[in-house]
Amino acid sequence: MVTVSQLIESHPDGLTIAAYQRHYVWGQRRTGDKDAAAYLTECLLKACKAGRDYFLQGVTLHGDNLVDGQQRITYIYLALRLLHAPMRFSLRFETRPDSQAWLAQEHLDYADDDPAEPSQDIYYYKHTLRTIDAAIDREGIDRTGFAKYILERVTMLDINLDPGSDVIPVYKMMNGTKAPMLAADIIKADIMRMASDPAQPNAYDWELGMLRSRYANEWDRWVHWWTQDDVRQYYTFCNDSGINVILKLCIRARGDDMLSPVTYEEFRRHILGSGAETYHAAKHLFMRMRNVQRRFEEAYDDTTAYNRLRAIMLLQTPTDIYRFLHSYFVECEIDETELERYYKLSFLGMDIGEIYTRQPETERFDDMLASLSMADVYHSETKRDLFNLLLRLNIDEDIKLRRRFDFSVWNNRSLEHIYSKSKVWHTDERGRILDGNDTPLHTSRREIEADPTFMHRGQIVNRDGTRLSEHCIGNLVLLYGNNNAAFGNATFEQKKMMFLTPGDSTVFQSRNLLHSVCVFAGNNWDHRSIVENYNMMLKNLKAYYGYK
Repeated sequence: MVTVSQLIESHPDGLTIAAYQRHYVWGQRRTGDKDAAAYLTECLLKACKAGRDYFLQGVTLHGDNLVDGQQRITYIYLALRLLHAPMRFSLRFETRPDSQAWLAQEHLDYADDDPAEPSQDIYYYKHTLRTIDAAIDREGIDRTGFAKYILERVTMLDINLDPGSDVIPVYKMMNGTKAPMLAADIIKADIMRMASDPAQPNAYDWELGMLRSRYANEWDRWVHWWTQDDVRQYYTFCNDSGINVILKLCIRARGDDMLSPVTYEEFRRHILGSGAETYHAAKHLFMRMRNVQRRFEEAYDDTTAYNRLRAIMLLQTPTDIYRFLHSYFVECEIDETELERYYKLSFLGMDIGEIYTRQPETERFDDMLASLSMADVYHSETKRDLFNLLLRLNIDEDIKLRRRFDFSVWNNRSLEHIYSKSKVWHTDERGRILDGNDTPLHTSRREIEADPTFMHRGQIVNRDGTRLSEHCIGNLVLLYGNNNAAFGNATFEQKKMMFLTPGDSTVFQSRNLLHSVCVFAGNNWDHRSIVENYNMMLKNLKAYYGYK
């Protein structure tokens, strides 16, 4: 058991944070909980005011290398810097020069809270400093006294590994229950270690050092890209991290299981099974990952690819998503034309295997056409076909404008009757007057026939004599679910005003759905409009898939 001051004294040259260590994340808030920095600050201040020692668990060291306890030690370092403590230690980083440079500054500027901060470490360093600073002011604690308390009364176990021990297995064992990125962190460290093996031909120390630094910076940039909110929301498949996705795609073949997590042992088997020298295999894997990462970024930046890829991922199963991603991002088998084909056939309900092997889509198209031709598709068991069609029509409008579609509608979707179903009446076998919800209307036939706001279902007849209804495809549009209640029994003109009146799009989110907007841009809407739209929708569907 040692105090913080004793730990500092025993490591006069400071402590090293190895390449395999995760980034500093104290400050990330868990749902409903304080973040780790806020929680520890509160505990330390309470113990300081009560005059009690505080046990900070243990740190594991391999010489001056931190094997376990990086988050706690970094917090202590930041607290001592903030408090201008008479004793402090230095932190060195094997692969994070930006973090080391920021911590080495004479004065740490932590006032700003910039969500676009390019360094995850620095963002949370600043957050921790602000957290400690605000808590001290709030509690009215003397800063000099608090610094002395941390140095002399905060204790921890100082666990030192044998100099000859293998650090990475120990690190893995001690961190086995932590973040799912752990395997990727260890793989990252091993790739850099292998790639910079001094035993390889024509190797120079300075070149190997530059290689490690370059690899580490690239890897960290990839992690940062994947953790951006908009990117993370876009690539929301299989609840996996971006780096793990890339590792799966680069280590496993197209037909392999892609749902299980990548393990360090799997990575080692991949490297050793390549038949090449380990330094060559590690470099090859890194280059492969770099190319796949670049493809992900390019697809995200291209609005057409962005919209089509996201739609495919939305409509396919997790297993099929990975098969598709392997073909698109790794094998590069899918060009712009092929991507459009995958996009179109996914909306027919075909899986990736059927599309990949070019199974005929005629039967599936006939099924969709039949379901969408129904007089009442709204209440049918094939309602998903209707959602798929309307989703595609809205995405296609954004593709034309080179605009990114807002896919949040899929988990917040609803169908809206253009001519309100509550204003369409019909009679049952007992002669009762009902609306489109089959709710009895307590009015006489004469009164309802004289009311211009009501339409009789019998008027909605196709030119071939087929009876339709207000529940057919000709009278339905896609809407965000949170906007559905606002429409209620509104007339076409009232709905049109809601769609077309300028205002806050976050209040009326459906204004982003351009196909739905176009429907309400018309002059009026009656039974003839429903029939006309019904026939146009089916005609365009046939033309889209190449059928007459």
